Amino acid sequence: MPSSRIGSQFRRRSGVARVTAAAAVASTLAAAAMTAGASGATAVTSGITTLATIDDAGQPATFPLYWASTAGPRSLVVVFHGHGHDAADWAAAGELTAAAARDNALVVAPETTVTTAPNGKGTFDTVDEEARDAAAAIAWGRATYHTGNTILLCVSMGCSGLAYFIDALGRPATGDADARFVQSQHVGPIDGVLVSEGLSNLVETWAEATAADPVSAAEIEQETGGTPATAAGGYRSRSLALLPKARISRLLLRQVGIVHDVDDGLVPANQAAETRAAFAAAEVLYHGYTVVRNGVTNCDTTNQTTGTSYIGKYVEQYTGSSVVSDNLDKDLCLAGHATETSPTTPVMRTTFTLLQNMTAGGIGPGETPIYINVK
Repeated sequence: MPSSRIGSQFRRRSGVARVTAAAAVASTLAAAAMTAGASGATAVTSGITTLATIDDAGQPATFPLYWASTAGPRSLVVVFHGHGHDAADWAAAGELTAAAARDNALVVAPETTVTTAPNGKGTFDTVDEEARDAAAAIAWGRATYHTGNTILLCVSMGCSGLAYFIDALGRPATGDADARFVQSQHVGPIDGVLVSEGLSNLVETWAEATAADPVSAAEIEQETGGTPATAAGGYRSRSLALLPKARISRLLLRQVGIVHDVDDGLVPANQAAETRAAFAAAEVLYHGYTVVRNGVTNCDTTNQTTGTSYIGKYVEQYTGSSVVSDNLDKDLCLAGHATETSPTTPVMRTTFTLLQNMTAGGIGPGETPIYINVK
């Protein structure tokens, strides 16, 4: 049975709540999907493994870990997925197996809780969950495949989970169940971090959501314990841009990539600048990649959300004319916020190319504009 079908059955069985367990569990639900299509293609095994973790109350729980790997992976790549997505989506899109084969890596993606709500996948109140489960995933990956370097890849909202993971690694564990669990996994050295269209300032995102997306605003308040005024520490620990610089510097990262598009309609480009500033303050070298044009899709914004698209919507709303909305994105041809399970978009193409470079040897510091000219 294909692993994608098994994954959907698991989610139907688990429903809103996770399956709890008092002891560590490592039962493999699937180990199929050998990728070997073309002559000379790299063989990749993929599956779903159940691992032990804790829930938001600090109680024992389990989660499904989606993974794909070559027989002897050189690297371990951990995916922190974004809002509206989950690990099963990455597996169904073929992104885990493709990255594993291309990068000779073990690629893992923790599946966060999925509810039956209209917006019940990849919600803002599963950020802490993703961070805890990433620690368990690293421990499993290293023990099972004896991988060398570890690369953390976060996309969009998943970068809030990455921030919480980094903070939990460094903050005092006394009286803190999340920090205690993350540190107990002994994740070892982290070689690199790749931030793709990353949410880096949860305070700003909360303010935007308060105005336009009250459901997400409520989820953020649930996860952080309040508003920025009443729970400042909760927002700081979930924002790469706001982390104490010692949290980042102690990781001794060898390489950092920061990818963002110029016309992002979901995570404004200023958050990429704030991410850069945070790593610079921590004296960590980084390479910034600014994705400019959308020529690789012939200026088609399918699977992208652009900031300029809102201009067309406003004009149409107040004038009744769709001329602007029909033509503005096409004429400007700027890269927007990518749907993370669409690897053909400019941002995700750039992200996976950089991931390959990071696992193959590394990237140095600098700034590079990507897709400057329209094809």
